[in-house]
Amino acid sequence: MAKVAAGVEKKPIVTEPSWITRGLQWIVGLPVRAGSWTVAKARAARQFYEDVKLELQKVSWPTWKEVYTQTVVVLIVVFFFGFFLYGTNWVLGYLVSKLFEYAAR
Repeated sequence: MAKVAAGVEKKPIVTEPSWITRGLQWIVGLPVRAGSWTVAKARAARQFYEDVKLELQKVSWPTWKEVYTQTVVVLIVVFFFGFFLYGTNWVLGYLVSKLFEYAAR
C-alpha cells in the first residue's frame, strides 16, 4: 500500500472563494452583464420593428370607397338597433307599469 501511495501526487485542496470574493466578482462583472443585456434588448426591439414593417407590407388596405361604404353601413346598423332597443324598452316599460297598476288595485 505504501508503494501505491508513493505514486500519487498530492494536490492542494481548493476551497470555495469567500462570499466577499464572489460578491466582488459579481460587482466587477456587472457592467459586462448590463451591457450585454442592453444590446440584446436593442437587437430584439429592432427585430420586432422590422417584423412589423414586413407584416404591414403584406396587408391589403381598403380603398377610400370601401371605407366610406362600410362606415355608412355601420352607422345605419347602429342607429337601427339603437331605435329598436329604445322602442322595445319603452314598450316593455309601459306594459310593466300597466301590470303594476293593475296589480295595485
